[in-house]
Amino acid sequence: MSNENLTLNEIFDLAIKNHQNNNLQDARNYYQKVLELDPNHSQTLNNLGAIFLVLGERLKAKNCYEKVIELNPNYADAHNNLGNILKELGERLKAKECYEKAITINPNYLNAHYNLGTIFRELGERLKAKNCYEKVIELNPNYADAHNSLGVILKELGEIEKAKECYEKAIEIDPDLFSASSNFANIYISQLTDFETAICKSNETLKIYHKNYKFINQSIALFKLKHDIEQANYLNSKNYKINGIDEFIKTADEILGREENKEDINNYSKRILLNNDEILGFEPKSHMRRNR
Repeated sequence: MSNENLTLNEIFDLAIKNHQNNNLQDARNYYQKVLELDPNHSQTLNNLGAIFLVLGERLKAKNCYEKVIELNPNYADAHNNLGNILKELGERLKAKECYEKAITINPNYLNAHYNLGTIFRELGERLKAKNCYEKVIELNPNYADAHNSLGVILKELGEIEKAKECYEKAIEIDPDLFSASSNFANIYISQLTDFETAICKSNETLKIYHKNYKFINQSIALFKLKHDIEQANYLNSKNYKINGIDEFIKTADEILGREENKEDINNYSKRILLNNDEILGFEPKSHMRRNR
């Protein structure tokens, strides 16, 4: 049967299957066929917005979510997703309103509570952020990112031991959660008391990072690369040597030193595509020793 003979629901089902399989271009084409038949198909508009966001077409995504909300003001997902777009566009207060609206519609909306907490943290309202993350954990005790983010807030509030517990819980739930491992290592590094644990945690963080980053379109987050090389230099400064660490530092320094990256060094959303030589330079090495 050709696509021309398919019903709207059949085309929509094809769009969903391709979306779930990460065939974004095909999913996008099928969603657009649905909209040709029904321009006001809310779920299609919402899903198409998600694809536009992944493809970096933020304004198109924003238009999709705004259209959904116009058609259905009580579509909680659309409010939350619009909030994500506005946050990326730097419109934090408008994003905050979107998350709050999503929560008003659905008081148990986990991601909206979490996203609202992130906005409050960025606005410097730590206690409100803390309340949001605690609400997420109350609703879902296995939400690893919420434990990690709560740990960040507690550390900023000076509650170091409670922050450690949060990071440990996040790692227990998701052993590959790089940010939790990194934050946990940073506590020991900043305390400058337990060097052996600091070294161990730093090494674990590097291994998690190397294990995971290649699966994201062979790209790496710029700010995390900066953090990664800081930990590698720390290991070197304490005379701990990981096989290949000098090659890693050399590769990372070259990337961070590029003119196009210097201006965006603290841009949390910027990613860098890596070539094969750079990937080889970032390969994890298993052996670590301390020079005596």
